[in-house]
Amino acid sequence: MRLEDSGADFLPMKLVVALVAASVLIVIMASGIDDLLGAYSASQARATAQEIAGAALVEYSTGCPGEEDGKSISVAIPPSVRLMVFGAAPAENGSPGRIERSYYIEYADGERETFVADVPFADDDFQGVRDQPVVLFPGNYRIEIRPVLLNGSIKAGIRAEAA
Repeated sequence: MRLEDSGADFLPMKLVVALVAASVLIVIMASGIDDLLGAYSASQARATAQEIAGAALVEYSTGCPGEEDGKSISVAIPPSVRLMVFGAAPAENGSPGRIERSYYIEYADGERETFVADVPFADDDFQGVRDQPVVLFPGNYRIEIRPVLLNGSIKAGIRAEAA
């Protein structure tokens, strides 16, 4: 009885083709996972921005300027975000242009998303309320929001402290 060994001649080539095909599949899966993680991170950033804007709207609508108490929330801005700005929209030169009733997210890849808000935002830092946008970078924050009187109108003052 003689064993058939004609397929053994091409065994190394078959192994190389199988390894190349496996490598291509791994690269495709890795890029798909990377895209999925990027989409999740962007979704998380949008949810954080909406949480801040929503809390600001509640305080703006129901509070009175001059009250020291406001709403306090803890948020985490993901590392895929370069910056999150409340009270501005991106200008042509890349710097924020002051528009009180808007906010935007700039991602690490340079993409930007701008949103319209129902509330005007102002920076309420420890030096007092300023007519400037609130700029947040990636990290964890404790944010305090309260209605403030600035230039004769009520705004949602945002004070952000790194947590």
